[in-house]
Amino acid sequence: VIDTEPLVLAAPADHRLAAEPVVSLADLRSEPFIEYASRDSAVNDAVLRSCKQAGFVPHREHAAPGTAVLLALVAAGLGVAVLPSSVRALPLQGVVFRDLADAGTIDL
Repeated sequence: VIDTEPLVLAAPADHRLAAEPVVSLADLRSEPFIEYASRDSAVNDAVLRSCKQAGFVPHREHAAPGTAVLLALVAAGLGVAVLPSSVRALPLQGVVFRDLADAGTIDL
């Protein structure tokens, strides 16, 4: 383990939760999710585990081969993503990052 990071929300800039400084996972229950395409993704596993603890299974709408494509899909308004907080180092116009009150962490 190199680091442990909190999970954060990546949402389109015009999303209904974009103005909130902190979001709860339960607020994402009905949202379309964008996840990594890899079946072995540690991020996808951490997101699934966190969502199950919040009482739901995320609805996977799109899958991306990497972070750049994933954030572009978010910017296009195709869904939201839950990612390690280090993703904030990759700002993209049209994407906002919000803290998640109850999403837990991921070991990197």
